Amino acid sequence: MEIKSKKEEKLLERTEIIATTAADKPPARPAVQQSLSDALKIDKNLIVVKKIATHFGKREFTITAHVYKTEAKLKEVESPAALNKGKKKDTAAENKE
Repeated sequence: MEIKSKKEEKLLERTEIIATTAADKPPARPAVQQSLSDALKIDKNLIVVKKIATHFGKREFTITAHVYKTEAKLKEVESPAALNKGKKKDTAAENKE
């Protein structure tokens, strides 16, 4: 994974990351989170993968992600749907409710 740009957004206390990666199929959001976490040396829970875009005819993917400074700011800014995107649903927990 190659990080193309970093843009600091001070008001929202986050950094927008644009990265590219090459693969045979689109990478899963948790895998992208882990790769960015390893590359940036930060906690993966502070990363929200916003978009994984493909390039027609190429095996290259552009990834847009937001990296927050604190977990409190992440929960304040991001919607619950964005936070749960790409996570597996726990069907046992849903059946209990």
